Amino acid sequence: MKHWKKILSGAMVLAIAVIVAGVAILKSLDFNEYRGLIAEQVKAATGRDLTISGELNLELSLNPAVSVEDVTFANVSWGTRKDMVTLKRLAVEVELLPLLTGDVRVKRLVLVGLDLLVETDARGRGNWELGPTGTTKREKGEQKADVSSTTLPVVQKIRIQDLTVTYRDGKKGEKITVHLDSMDVETDGPGAPMTVSLAGNINGGDFQASGRLGPLETLYKGGTPYPVSLNLSAPGVNVTLEGSIADPGKAKGLDFRLAVDGNDIAALAKIFGASLAKVPPVKLTARLSDPKGGYRLDDLNVTIGNGDLKGWVAVIIAGRASPEVKAELSSSLIDLDALLPKQAATKPSGKGDASRVFPADPLPTDWLKAVDARVKLKIKRLIVGGVSVNDVDIGVTLGAGRLDIKPLAVVVSGGKIDASLVVDGSRAPLALSVNMAARGIDYGVLLKQLKITDIATGKFDAKLNVKGRGGSVRAIMAGLDGRARIVTQGGKIDSGKIGRAHV
Repeated sequence: MKHWKKILSGAMVLAIAVIVAGVAILKSLDFNEYRGLIAEQVKAATGRDLTISGELNLELSLNPAVSVEDVTFANVSWGTRKDMVTLKRLAVEVELLPLLTGDVRVKRLVLVGLDLLVETDARGRGNWELGPTGTTKREKGEQKADVSSTTLPVVQKIRIQDLTVTYRDGKKGEKITVHLDSMDVETDGPGAPMTVSLAGNINGGDFQASGRLGPLETLYKGGTPYPVSLNLSAPGVNVTLEGSIADPGKAKGLDFRLAVDGNDIAALAKIFGASLAKVPPVKLTARLSDPKGGYRLDDLNVTIGNGDLKGWVAVIIAGRASPEVKAELSSSLIDLDALLPKQAATKPSGKGDASRVFPADPLPTDWLKAVDARVKLKIKRLIVGGVSVNDVDIGVTLGAGRLDIKPLAVVVSGGKIDASLVVDGSRAPLALSVNMAARGIDYGVLLKQLKITDIATGKFDAKLNVKGRGGSVRAIMAGLDGRARIVTQGGKIDSGKIGRAHV
């Protein structure tokens, strides 16, 4: 029995000695000597060059930590810059004991100074597609990896500082760059939800976001909607997004409740280089989805100033030369006088005779071909230019450079106007056609609302059918052709006020 105790004691001492010796050897090693080997392995696996210019360190404990500095990862040969990734520092701390059973549990991951370029070429190939030859197409007969059997590492905390992500679309030539000052992600495991908080900057405008995302496992495996709950704040606006994405890898299958609270839209526009006059506070709620290659807002409810707007809006992008907008909207009140900036007196452009009533400036027509649209709008009360009108009914169709507004119905000053308007810019010069019928319009009330005079009362009926063609307002008016008829009866003028009028 004594011999067994001596043997066991000797074995334990030997084991401890081996472990201590192993730790001592590991600590004595200069891991920087392995930078070349690591680069070779990455090259063999991806077909890209990995360069480690800084220090590569290993700290041994029950929670070993490895850190590396000044790393670059090469871009594809057709890329717009040499490196796809540059990184100032990466530090990873893992739990030692779970490694013995094959589990990777990362207690903390820190990224500092990451600059990532994500881009596609003219054929839609992505620079993120990796392989030993730099391509991603599988060889014939190669089996797809069984994602469901893959053991995901458990990453409890992620800290990112000074992150820049640039996305470049090689087909459209568009580029988007986002800079994050900081980002923190925490989770209890791949099957647990993730909490996220971040802060960044776009064109001098700070923004912050926080919220809760679905498990990493759900994102990795796919097949089920990925839940998202986020709150974003930027200068002048706060946005809340609640819902899910059916296919997060392709950003398809959106189903979100969207809420926007904008107390200063002009401040938000300034971030993106646009200049807006002061706009009243805006509140918006809607359901966001992405059917048939576009985006759609249902249950739309907007309040802006003392006005409102309800209905739905859809934008179709895929498979079209120009976007198509469809909408059905209604409002109880729209006050354009409160929304639009006050118009300052304009000076003549200097072209032609400044004393002429109609300008000779060329009319822009590009906007007629920039988008296709089918919009229906009904407004219970509309205030514009000091005039209050009711029961506005407008139908707008825009396509192939031709704008049709029909119907165009409105109740004003006790009477009704029915009209239609066509602006055809499909070929030069631009053509204009107007048809209008007005019945029972009280011009006395109208003149008062316009603050022109209050000495006249009466009603009139009118019909207008005119056409014109030209490259400027002056040219159209000079060649205007058609018929105009106005009938008035029962009109009165207050003679007492005429004597007090200032001429």
